[in-house]
Amino acid sequence: MLVEGFNEVATLATIYNFPYYPTHMERLGYKKDIDWVEYEMTVTPEPDPTIARIADIARRRYKLHLLEARNKKELVTILTMSS
Repeated sequence: MLVEGFNEVATLATIYNFPYYPTHMERLGYKKDIDWVEYEMTVTPEPDPTIARIADIARRRYKLHLLEARNKKELVTILTMSS
């Protein structure tokens, strides 16, 4: 449950709730179990050559491929079809 950062734009994988939820849940007797931290990172257009080489090795060794989606709906469709 989101407990801070309500003024930030949510990311694709983030659950959103209203700011009063944490207080409401505490009044019902629930306590925090774990902290999940989200970070914003900037990615350069071209990856570091060493990282690109290692990623390529891993991609070939484990027969991985990149999923490309233009929006959230398309990503959900791709993930649903691959499971």
